[in-house]
Amino acid sequence: MGILRIRNKRVISLGAVVFLFFAALLGMAEAYWTSIVFSVIAFIFFSIRIIDRESQFVSVSMLFWLFAFLYGISGPLTLLMGGEISFVDSGTLWNNLKYYLLAYSIACIAYIGGEELTISSSLKTIEPTFLKTIDSDVELSRIKKCVVISAVLCTTFEMINILRIGGFGMLFVGKGTYQSLIGDLKLTLPADSMYSVCGIFIGILMGCQKSNSEQKSRLFMLLIAILLAPFIVIRIILGMRLDLISIVLNGTLGYSIFSPVKKISFKIIISVVIIYLFMVVIYANRGIISLLNSDPELFQKRFFDLQRYIDNFNLGGGEFGAPFANFCIFYEKYKTNFDFLWGKTYIIGLAVFIPSFLYLGEKPQQITYLFRDEFFSSWASRSRIAGTGFSSLLEAYWNWGWIGIIFVYFIVGLLLKRFDNNRNKEKNIWATIAYIAIAQGCMTFSRQALGDLVSDYLYILIYSLICYLLSLIKLNNNNLSYNSISIENISK
Repeated sequence: MGILRIRNKRVISLGAVVFLFFAALLGMAEAYWTSIVFSVIAFIFFSIRIIDRESQFVSVSMLFWLFAFLYGISGPLTLLMGGEISFVDSGTLWNNLKYYLLAYSIACIAYIGGEELTISSSLKTIEPTFLKTIDSDVELSRIKKCVVISAVLCTTFEMINILRIGGFGMLFVGKGTYQSLIGDLKLTLPADSMYSVCGIFIGILMGCQKSNSEQKSRLFMLLIAILLAPFIVIRIILGMRLDLISIVLNGTLGYSIFSPVKKISFKIIISVVIIYLFMVVIYANRGIISLLNSDPELFQKRFFDLQRYIDNFNLGGGEFGAPFANFCIFYEKYKTNFDFLWGKTYIIGLAVFIPSFLYLGEKPQQITYLFRDEFFSSWASRSRIAGTGFSSLLEAYWNWGWIGIIFVYFIVGLLLKRFDNNRNKEKNIWATIAYIAIAQGCMTFSRQALGDLVSDYLYILIYSLICYLLSLIKLNNNNLSYNSISIENISK
């Protein structure tokens, strides 16, 4: 399936807006299935617009639009198909489904508006162009070193974290408990972030090799797979599927900058299906992993229970349903009768980036835990970081009401189109890394508070810089030294 070329491009965006408008009206009229269908059509329309505009299937705008759709629709679909979201009563979800569909439609319209305004306000059209390669063989060699360094640090950090919480037996206490124990550590080592950084450098490396028609070094990639294997196995055992998928997203986005994805081949479709089915298996079994120690026979019986996989096939029953559920439980209690936070959570959220040992005084409570303490207070007893996730729709609504949803998603549309524009005109390695690093935020935006997302993004940039600086170290005559670092090196 290749890229369609469209003459009247704005008509496509307008069509998406029209379908979203009627999706909102139909949702408020409680014609839920029809509303969902209209939302799906709108998603397809604007996807075509983004793909045509960027001249390939992969961009941060497309990633955000895709995951906003998956998070936005999965929860309502689960409910309509008779499923449940475990931590919220179904009655609460049904009572507020129409308001959620309204919020989702408004957010999508605002996002489209932000992207289209960015295009209109450009002084000149920035045609998509693609980097052919890193400027020198020396720089490409450093990228290879960065891949190795980030892979080694990822696994090393994970091993140290596990030992600090009690050893490998803690892998079988369950995902929630494991995350809580890791989160409660002082100075937790950033294994997850290093895994994402490794994906960034792998994508750049593979994209360069493809664009230069160089043969991939299978031995090198095997080495990286071996280095990352302990981390990946641990994430599979724990069922942390979003962590696992981050390297795929970062790698794909990095690859596409140098070797654009202009068609969806049968091979890609099969790969996506296999990855999705694998993620279903991981999610379905993470709740029973403790049985491997306590009752292996019962684990085996449940593992081969086909119905469990069918029940978990819809994403909305897990993390993807959390934004819907969290919005509904808030709206059930307050409707429109609450005090606006007037942007306070976005300002306080910046404190997430500052390490606790460097922060003067006690950090302000973040909106995610303010929400948890009010609506799921029992979760706080499990751990300092335990919770049901959050919702970007809810954060915007809590700050400024319905206008807040329009404002926040409009700004997101503006920013992500700017990122895509920068990809099309910037030719240095750091602009490339800054672009790729936003991929993870595009995936998790819908279920995170903005402060967490910004913090994760900044840390990935910092760790990428650390890996790059470490790649400049060399040994000469048994003495440790640095390669010379110039402005040209850093900007390439």
